[in-house]
Amino acid sequence: MKKLLWVPSECDAFIPDAVKHSVQRIHILDPSDSLHSWQHAAEMCIFQGNLNELLNWLQEQPCPSPLPICWWCDEYESNRLPDLYVHGMLTSEMSLNHLRFSMQMTRENFFREQQLRTERDELMYKFQERKWVDQAKGILIELKNCSESEAYQLLRKQAMNERKKMMDIAKSIVNAYELIHKQS
Repeated sequence: MKKLLWVPSECDAFIPDAVKHSVQRIHILDPSDSLHSWQHAAEMCIFQGNLNELLNWLQEQPCPSPLPICWWCDEYESNRLPDLYVHGMLTSEMSLNHLRFSMQMTRENFFREQQLRTERDELMYKFQERKWVDQAKGILIELKNCSESEAYQLLRKQAMNERKKMMDIAKSIVNAYELIHKQS
């Protein structure tokens, strides 16, 4: 790893030698700074502090995080890994190899989370699209006295003619139908 952000707790700014040997450059970040301003300057952020300090710091950070976040804690607190956008954990008891492995796993967890978030967003879009198209098909079936497949073909043809997405055509039909029926 080349660049790392180190966020020390208020009482301790000590960077362990094992961390220094694992990266080429370390930027020390003030806990009041936002990760957004540093997202292009580092590959990971390590927060050093107790659980309460971590939770308070996380509340001030963008969600989702623009960088993988790793928590440097003592052995006692390592059992209490919070489920709040922390992608990994390091302790002083780790060997250099374990530390590097854990930092790599932290990055992989972060990228896997990003991928899952993207997939979720795509599925939500498809769900919304399907909802609008189904509503519009129902309206066309009612008004045009046609089958479901004919209603779908009407939507598809109109979308192609107007060079718009089917969802946009479907929204227009549903909104116009609701507007007309609200006035009657």
